[in-house]
Amino acid sequence: MQHRPLTFYVCVLAAVALTIGAGLVQGHLRQRWGGPEDKAAIVARLTDVPAEFGAWRKVESRELGEFARNTLQCYGHLGRVYRNVQTGAIVSLSLIAGPPGPTSVHTPEICMGSQEYHAEQPRQELSLPNREDVFWNVTFHTTNVEQQHVRVAYAWRFDGPWTAAEQPRLLFGWRPYLYKLQVSCVGDKESTRASCQDFLTELLSALDNAPR
Repeated sequence: MQHRPLTFYVCVLAAVALTIGAGLVQGHLRQRWGGPEDKAAIVARLTDVPAEFGAWRKVESRELGEFARNTLQCYGHLGRVYRNVQTGAIVSLSLIAGPPGPTSVHTPEICMGSQEYHAEQPRQELSLPNREDVFWNVTFHTTNVEQQHVRVAYAWRFDGPWTAAEQPRLLFGWRPYLYKLQVSCVGDKESTRASCQDFLTELLSALDNAPR
């Protein structure tokens, strides 16, 4: 009977351990074995977003479609459209809470990267005045004859400031849940940047002062 060297068994055990470990990681990221216990409290925080803040007023509510809900596996979603009563700018808001895996990987570049939209350049950081929060922002233009510009800003947080993470799956993967905030605005490049920056600054200031 041929005896195998000890290194063979070590390699086999290492391969098994890696396979099991990868399965556990994927199970945690997608929360295959159940999510955080107090999902109701996590979702309830979405309602902290006021209908009015600064010069912004809610003009419409939007629901997440069934396909998007299934893809994101989110616990809760808040979708609204706001209008600035001074400038007339329109900004769409999407705020979700969900498991860290799906919440971190579905970025606008993936969701909007189709025949209808084209990213004009790689995403860049969008900082907010006097805040630690940093968002990714990317500008798309529609491929139809109108050639509209759509600016999208997005970031994630578990606790602490909103973060434009390079690899959110790695940064937030071991958290029990994750929030993702995304806003979009249609118009020329400079006006959409100003609108998104002002909207986010006013929104986060309002959330800072929201009762808990």
